[in-house]
Amino acid sequence: MKKKMKKLVLTGMILVGLSGGLFGSETTVEAKASHARSVSAQEQVCFQTKMAKQSLGIPKVSLKKEGQTLWVTWKKVKNAKGYQLYIKEGQGWSNKLLTTKRKYQWSPGAHTISVKFKVRAYQKVNGKKVWGKWSKWKKGIL
Repeated sequence: MKKKMKKLVLTGMILVGLSGGLFGSETTVEAKASHARSVSAQEQVCFQTKMAKQSLGIPKVSLKKEGQTLWVTWKKVKNAKGYQLYIKEGQGWSNKLLTTKRKYQWSPGAHTISVKFKVRAYQKVNGKKVWGKWSKWKKGIL
């Protein structure tokens, strides 16, 4: 015997706050539910966070050597408000820094020969940062 499923329709009000609308203003999202019910504020925030995370792409990182410095640049990610750069020198030292720019100039320490970089984008949803996926490591040697 088949059970009849009611449809729960989540309207565009959930998508408010995705800065520019990920789907557009007229879009509705349908989900099957055993009982039709209203959507709580916590569920709306959870949905907004998931959609923002899915909308962030992975930045493509490139390196350019100029003398004893490396320029790290990356492609712009749609809907990103900023980026986090992860720098790993040699076997131990590492550093994470936040920036809104898409390039960084790195100069080596006293005994540093090799360094690796990776970048991820972030977006703010309801005052909290939502992080995208990390790019692949890009290795530079001086």
